[in-house]
Formats: sequence, C-alpha cells, structure tokens
Amino acid sequence: MTIALEGLQGRLYEVPVPAGNYGDLAVNKARLFWTSRETTAEGKRSLMTLDVKSEPGDPVRIAEDVRDYELSADGKKLLVRKDTELHVLDAGAEPMPHWAPRPG
Repeated sequence: MTIALEGLQGRLYEVPVPAGNYGDLAVNKARLFWTSRETTAEGKRSLMTLDVKSEPGDPVRIAEDVRDYELSADGKKLLVRKDTELHVLDAGAEPMPHWAPRPG
C-alpha cells in the first residue's frame, strides 16, 4: 500500500464524536458504522452510525450488546450478531427493533 501524501489534508476528515473505545469501522455512501465498547468489566459493544453524506448530526445507536456485524458489499444491509442470533437490517440510521425470542 502506498499513501499519496500530496493533498492528504484535503482528504482527511475528523469524525465529530467524543473520544471512546471504537472499532470495526465500515462506511457506505451515506453512513459511517462502528462498534463502541463500554469501559466496564463486561465491555458490552454497541453498533453505532453517523450520517457522513450531509452535515453530520449526532451518532445513533443501532443495536446494543452486539457481538459482531458486517456491512454488505453493496452497502445496503447490515448483518448483526447478538448472542447466538443473526439479524439482517437496512444500513440506515434506524435502531434495531426488539424481536421477541423464538419459541422452543
């Protein structure tokens, strides 16, 4: 990998979120996605998003207690793993609905 240093300042952007324990960055045409880990002993992770297409607002928590997530290749869907369950969501700013556990 080669980094083109010329004009680098014009290509860098500061993400307007407070300092935190962040990881797993992904981006589509309109949104930045990442995980935010609590600093408690449990260290639970939340899936967060921020609008990067227009004037950024506040980050939105999409899902809590997330084990992992993946953004689809076309950037339209999120695969979210919570405990042993997998959920497919639209890659937008809407929080994950609270599904009832499956019977049996």
